[in-house]
Amino acid sequence: RDTSVTGVQTCALPICEKDLGIPFYPGATVAPNQSSRFVNGGNEMLQVELNSPDDAKKVSDWYRAQLKGSTEGKMVMDQTDAQGMSMTITDSKTESSMIIGVKATEGQPGSTISLVHSRKAAAKG
Repeated sequence: RDTSVTGVQTCALPICEKDLGIPFYPGATVAPNQSSRFVNGGNEMLQVELNSPDDAKKVSDWYRAQLKGSTEGKMVMDQTDAQGMSMTITDSKTESSMIIGVKATEGQPGSTISLVHSRKAAAKG
């Protein structure tokens, strides 16, 4: 089985790319102790923070290109500021939302990527 971060089938990380449903930026590393899964009734929220040596603009442009095809029929809010970007994709049909945040890492090169996916919890069975 493939245990690399990209193209994950199974992995040793607390939350994997496949679980999250949002691609991990190539070459990014998962920030230690910065992933979580919350389940509340029939809903769940997964969150992962990644660190990349690439600047925030390059990472932001990559996410926009990657997610462009998955936004049809969904509400998209895409904001850019001097430090990076924030994109929220909401799907009313599946009652889910994805938030991608990219910010320049303070005081050093690179960027911090925050990925959040809120959705209905998978049925147990």
